[in-house]
Formats: sequence, C-alpha cells, structure tokens
Amino acid sequence: MRAMQATVRSRSWLLPCVLVVGCAGGSNVPPPAAPTGADAPHHFVPDEQLDAELRSYAENFGLKLGAPQSPRVTKDGKTVLFLRAKPKEPKQSLFEMDLASGQLTELITATTLLGKEETLSPEEKARRERMRIVARGLASFEESEDGSKILVPLSGRIFVYDRAKKTARELPTGESIVDPHFSHDGKLVGYARGHDCYVIGVDGGAERALTHGGTEEHEYGTAEFIAQEELGRTRGFFFSPDDRTVLVQETEQKDVERLSLPDTAHPERPLDRPFYPRAGKTNAKVGFALVPAAGGAGRPLTWDKETYPYVAKVVWQKGAPLTLVVLGRLQKDMAMLTFDDAGAAKVVLEEHDDAWLEADGTTPEWIDGGKAFLWGSDRKGRWELSLRAPNGTVVRPLVDGQYNYRGVAKVDEKTRQVFFRGSPVSPLMSGLYVTNLEGGAPKPVVEPDHGNIDPRFGGSTSVFASLEGGKSELSSWHLRSAQGQELAKLPTLAEKPARMPRVQFVRAGGKDDIEVALLRPEGAAPGVKLPIIDAAYGGPHVALATYSASAYVRAQWVADKTHSIVAVFDVRGTPNRGREWERALAGHLGDVPLDGHAAIMQELARTLPDADPTRIGIFGWSFGGYLSALAAVRRPDVFKAAVAGAPVIDWRDYDTAYTERFLGLPAAEKAAYDAASVLSYVQPGQKIAPLLVVHGTADDNVFFLHSLKFTEAMNRAGLPYDFMPLPGITHILAEPQLTARVWSRMMLFLREKLRG
Repeated sequence: MRAMQATVRSRSWLLPCVLVVGCAGGSNVPPPAAPTGADAPHHFVPDEQLDAELRSYAENFGLKLGAPQSPRVTKDGKTVLFLRAKPKEPKQSLFEMDLASGQLTELITATTLLGKEETLSPEEKARRERMRIVARGLASFEESEDGSKILVPLSGRIFVYDRAKKTARELPTGESIVDPHFSHDGKLVGYARGHDCYVIGVDGGAERALTHGGTEEHEYGTAEFIAQEELGRTRGFFFSPDDRTVLVQETEQKDVERLSLPDTAHPERPLDRPFYPRAGKTNAKVGFALVPAAGGAGRPLTWDKETYPYVAKVVWQKGAPLTLVVLGRLQKDMAMLTFDDAGAAKVVLEEHDDAWLEADGTTPEWIDGGKAFLWGSDRKGRWELSLRAPNGTVVRPLVDGQYNYRGVAKVDEKTRQVFFRGSPVSPLMSGLYVTNLEGGAPKPVVEPDHGNIDPRFGGSTSVFASLEGGKSELSSWHLRSAQGQELAKLPTLAEKPARMPRVQFVRAGGKDDIEVALLRPEGAAPGVKLPIIDAAYGGPHVALATYSASAYVRAQWVADKTHSIVAVFDVRGTPNRGREWERALAGHLGDVPLDGHAAIMQELARTLPDADPTRIGIFGWSFGGYLSALAAVRRPDVFKAAVAGAPVIDWRDYDTAYTERFLGLPAAEKAAYDAASVLSYVQPGQKIAPLLVVHGTADDNVFFLHSLKFTEAMNRAGLPYDFMPLPGITHILAEPQLTARVWSRMMLFLREKLRG
C-alpha cells in the first residue's frame, strides 16, 4: 500500500473512482438543496459551476495533463527530455528542450510509432497499477548511458530512437514485452516476456532467451507483487557493469494463494486470478542467478533466505560488487550483502529495530569504484547519511539528524559532492542541500523557504530539473544549475484551477505540534458555523499536509461543494518526523491514527470560531478509507458522517509485507489484529455515524472482499450504511466523466449528512 499516485507517478491523496449508486439498509439519498435560512451563507459557488470545475479537474487528471512529467537532463547537460500530454488528452509524447535556445521539439508520439490505438497486456496493466501510472501513450522512456539513444516501451513493444538520425525503429521482439531496459553500453535491451527473460541487440542482433520454461507459477525476469507494491522494487533483471552478465530474478509462486477477481458486470469473461499473499500466509520464494548475456547456465546467488526472504534493492555499479539489500519477513532485521563472481554472499552490515526497519531507497550508493558507499539510516532516531568503508564501518557522518534527510538526489564524484533532500525547517517543507564527501557542514542549493523542492537529476550533474511549489503558488518545473541558479522553466500547457486554494495553516495537538491546513468555502459569511471535514489518510509512508498549493486544489473544491471547512493534517505514524513518531503504529495500526485524528478534529472544532463541533465528517481512500470506516464505527461521538473508499476492513486480508511490518504474524499477534479490524467493533444495537462505502470489484490491492465482509457484518448486526459497488474498477481509476460523478456524489453525501 504505497502512496496513492495518479497520472505519471505524482502523489494523490484520494484517488478518483467510478460511481455506481446502491444502498443497503436505506434508500438512495437525493442531492441536498442549498442551505437556506439564517444559518446559510449567501455567496457559495453554485453546484453547476463547481461540477464544471470538477469535470475539468478530472479530465486533466488533477490538472497534470499538459504539465511536463518525468524530466531528465541529458548526459551532456545541454537538453532536457520529458513526457507531456495535451490538456484533456491523456496521451503522452516525448519532448526535448534545448537549454541554450529554449527550443522545444516533439520527438516521439504514440501515434507515429504504432499507427493505431495502444493496447496493454495484462502483465503491463498490473505493473502500471503497482507503479500508479494511469496516463496512456508514452508512459516511460530511458536514455542510453552515452546519450545517443532513447528506449521507448509502448503497447508491449520496444522502440529505440536514434538522437543523431532523429529516427525511431521497432526491435523485432513481438508483443507483450514487460519492463525493457538498456544495457550499460546501449548495445542490448533486456526484457521479460511470457514468464522468461530475454536480451536483443539494438543494432540488429538476434533475440536470445536467458531463461527457459517460465510459467505463471515459476517465472523469470520480473519482480514479484510484494517487491513492486511494498518494497519499491519494480525490476526483475539487472545488467552487470561490463554487460557480460545479467542478474535474473527467479520467482516460485506455486504455493502462494491466488484470489479471484470476477468481472461482475460481465460474467461471461474469464476470472482474473492474481497471486496475492495475505498476512500470515505463504510468500513467493525469490532467488537470483547470474546468467551470461550471451546465453548459458546461470549461477545462483546464495544467502540466508530463511532469515532474509525479501529483496528490497539491487545495486550493481562499475568497480563495485553486486549488492543486495534484504529484509526479514517481519522487517525488524535488514542486511546489506555483496556477492562474488561465484554468487556467494558476504554480510557488509546489518541493522535491527524492535518495531520495524525503514530502508532508504536511495542507498547504498557505491563511490570511487567500490572503495566506499553511502548509507542512510534512522537508527539513531532521525534520518542520517554516512560514508562507509567496504566492510560497513563508518568513515564519517555526512548528514546528521537536524537536516531530516529524505534521500540522496545525486552524487558527483568529480566535485566530491552529494546532493540530498532535507527538511530542517518543517516536515511540511523540503529543500535541496549539498555536502562534501570529505566532510563539512551541508550547504543549501535551493532552500525550502517557500515550499517544497523535488529535484530530478539525469545524466548531468551540472543541471537538474526541480519541481517547486509554495503555499500560494502551484507547482512547476524549473531547470537549475548545480549551484541553484534558475536557468529556465519547462513549458507547460496545464490548465489552472478555477480558483486558487485559500489555505490557512494553524497548529494543534499540543506537544505534538501538528500543522493543519484549513480550506474554507468561497463566500462563507462571517459568524456562520460550518461543518468541518477531515480529508484523511493517516497511514504510514504518506504525509498529506505540505506547503504546496497544488496539493489543495481538490480539497478547495471539497470545501466549496460541501459548504464546510476541510482539514488536512498528519498525526503520529506518518513520515518526516523521526523514528519515534513513525514507529508509534507498531501493534496499533488502528488506534494511533484514529485517536490522533479524533483528537485533532475535536480541538479544531472547539477552537475555530467558525467551526461547528456537532458537525464533524471524514473521508478517505485506501488507508484513508479504513480510517474513515473505523471512525464511523468506533467514534460516532466525534464523527457524524464518513465516506470510506476502498477500505481495508480486516488486516488479515491484506498483503504480508505491509501488514506484518506493523502488526506481526496473525497467529502470534491475534489481539493486535483484532484491535485493528473494523469487524471487531460491529455489534447489534450500537450507534454508528452515517457511512458511505465505495469499492471497485476488480481492486487487486484492497480486494473487494473487504467491503463485502464489512457489509455482511453490518447486515447481520442490523446497522444502516450506504454502499457503492464499482463493477470492473481497480484501486485506481482515470475515466474523467465517472471520476467527476463519484466525487460529486461522495461530497453530496457528506453535505447532506452534515447539513444540521
């Protein structure tokens, strides 16, 4: 359950979903009339105008269409490559901008490559679901290390663009290709197809199978579900630095449970049966082998897979040994392993945490040809970065806890500089800093004095792209020098919101000192008490509150549509505030976020002069949907209405790696699982808040069975609820018209129930 993302890997705190209105325990709720009487403000934006704004927002994928995506500065530092679509047309093309002249060139489009509409294989659809990619056309690209070629996967096929000749040609691989990548010298492309791993020559070499006999239950060259969904590793093969060898993943899944995803609206269609290891059950068995790129028998890597079954990261850099970061099943133990040519492992370092470990996805990073490496860790309570010798001992600390280190952005060995993201001012902000490999205090490159900085370095270290936004400005892509000087902006066609979010930041939570973003409806009359709604997520690894206006465009629409104050905040268990803050969830996956959100909402309703403490609502998706369902069932004294989208209901039905990280194994931690389950609190005769449950029947992340178990329990207990089953819909949806319909309907539900 990684952070929910929309368009091309840009974070979204509540995913769009389609709406099919149904009801259990009552009749469908009609759209409410506008407020009237003495308590009604007189200048709210009319529904017709708001609905038009929502349609525009949905048609543009949250105003992302038309904006540059995935920018990468080329190795020579002279141009920047990026993907971009037109507004309301979710088909991305590849563009190139010359930094000296500013000239923009459209290099590749899906139409010119295919000459027809794009089609995706089931494997590629599932992979994009894991990566939260919903845009069509060109979803990704890869530049060869020498900068001469660009690899473009499209519709299960592989195309290579020659930058000098300005031509693209298809490699003769056939269709249903998954996850292709260049070799380091750009002469080969590796990929997976039909459960086996292959390479093919870029300049006409024949296709070679590196593995044979792959099946659904025993496949090669792709990362398993857990690695993709929970560990942040999407690749299943890796070229050696000299390109003579390919490290290929082997995944044994015959003992992994398969769940069924019927298309309920089309029973004539075959079932989709993904492998999905639920908490406490059998995981896929993962191994790796060193296979000659020219073909031949592989040499398996050997390590203690009983102790460390999860492979979180693979690093294979020039002059350095093949390196894996591995985790124990409960993720309390982590090791960095290096391997010799025979595949034997050596333990470089190990870490332990009694709660669980978080791995820094940007390290290890080897430098100086394997003479040292960078390592990020929060074992001292705050994230830090250190330089380490090949045996794992600390050479020197580079970034201490006061910078709230968030990851390495780029290493420049020539200048001995390490660029990193940090947030020393506030967890709601982030900036780019640089430190020296030889030591010394870090220095700011782009300070976060006005918001958030998300840097993207490509092959060049002299120029980088930076996504920047602030409290009162929408995010945009800037091109900057290594010293932070702005050189240019990437051109955007993205539509602007009808109204800029009007965000007020207040502090709440006493010693927890939580910054809350508040959004009020347009035209709210002075002295009128308004409902207050919690726009919630509440789970690990996701922080919603930020100093970036772009994050609140939809929240502003929610405030206007519901005629309410909308609150966005992060309580204990969320990232960016240190180990103790984050690990508070250990064994208390439901109690900690629910208690935190209830307390903050009560405080806000009590202290804000225009908030009505008797009309508090909550809504969310995924973990936010779980929190909303839990709030309706357990805390109706606080929350008077809730919308739960794709909620986890019983954590025994969620996947192993995510759930066991926080709750342990179900057999050993029954009390913790019972306490976290919404079902434990559904009892006949109890009071619950009005609740709308929304869920896609084809969801392969939070399966539809969660909401079915919940509605069954509610039916047996004789408790009322509203239910929107979404036939054929997964955990994410990008169909604009239906997205607009469901958002409007969900907010009308809250508006009706909180009308007073």
